[in-house]
Amino acid sequence: MLLGQARGSVGDIVFSRSNGQQVIKSKAGEVKNPQTTAQLIQRIIMNTISQAYSKMQDICDHSFEGIANGQMSMSYFMQKNLNLLRYTLSQVGDLNASAPCFAPIGNNGLASNSYVIAKGSLPETLPEVSSGAVAIAISENTYAAVLAATGLQRGDQLTIISVDGNDLSDQKFVYSRIILDPVSNDGSELGLETPFLDGGNINAANPRNENRGHTYAFDGGKFEVSVATAAINMGAVIASRQKADGSWLRSNAVLLLADGADVGYTMQQCLDLFASGGIDVESSKYLNNALRNVRRASGASSGNGGGSNTNPAVAAPTISGTTPFETSTEVSISAENGATIHYTTDGSVPTAASATYSTPFTLSATTVVKAIAIKDESTSTVASKTFTKGEEDTGEND
Repeated sequence: MLLGQARGSVGDIVFSRSNGQQVIKSKAGEVKNPQTTAQLIQRIIMNTISQAYSKMQDICDHSFEGIANGQMSMSYFMQKNLNLLRYTLSQVGDLNASAPCFAPIGNNGLASNSYVIAKGSLPETLPEVSSGAVAIAISENTYAAVLAATGLQRGDQLTIISVDGNDLSDQKFVYSRIILDPVSNDGSELGLETPFLDGGNINAANPRNENRGHTYAFDGGKFEVSVATAAINMGAVIASRQKADGSWLRSNAVLLLADGADVGYTMQQCLDLFASGGIDVESSKYLNNALRNVRRASGASSGNGGGSNTNPAVAAPTISGTTPFETSTEVSISAENGATIHYTTDGSVPTAASATYSTPFTLSATTVVKAIAIKDESTSTVASKTFTKGEEDTGEND
């Protein structure tokens, strides 16, 4: 056998060819799967952050100034909040004493943490966050007073965020977007002394405003944003401004916690839940196959920002329907033969526990439809399509 053409292995030496060149490598020794609490803790932290990004993706995939939308923004979110939770955990000597701010392996809930959700150069607005409302102090009920309180200018956007729920499984991420540009019914600009709120509504609202479930009020020198379903656990405000070249400026923002916001598990509880699943911690499968089995049994996932155990071998579904539409539109979803489709219409990332698609359905309001395909225990990436009622909005929003 000529050495320059060799392929295969002899003892611990492996011969191969790449780009016409002989490549010689030594075999890697048998890799022992680390059976350590430290590695499991790392995976719990990663699951916590991944599920948080999954729930807040509509905002966080483009809220970091100077960082590209999508994958780059997700990586930035993961890095900043990984460091945050590592530091949080390092400040306690007893894992039982850690704040209940973690999501156990196999749980896709949104745990309460001061997540970094935006960064940029615009003035930062720190709201007051309580179980009742996310509030911004303003001197009077006018657009001019809102601009003065936030340090912004006409045409800037405020994205107001709240997270509410009674436990990890039902935490809801809610946001509203308000463009600080009052207009008349014919679309012409109004003066900044225009009242900001009229009863519970944004007065002289820009048509691009968006509200995903908030209630507004002006009370005692405060603009208050609340939710009707449950107490608020976290809240934040992000400012945005579009530059002349089409790029966007943002403000810094972290989710602030209301008093008593402790939705989640302590780290020790997460470890105990993992161990109580009948897993042999002495097995070499402790951290690999065991995790896979937990995901399959729960219908949830850990460790990726898309919110599912994805496998590129399964193609993402195709979501079809007319958008924008005037009154209603019929939505159909298709996938490769043999795949089961699961979908959501509330903007959340679908899992195996989400609704199963069988026949086309009708939408009569602006809706984000997301879907996954599952086949042979593998899950596709998430497909997403926004169906807009009325005129198409081609501008980039926060």
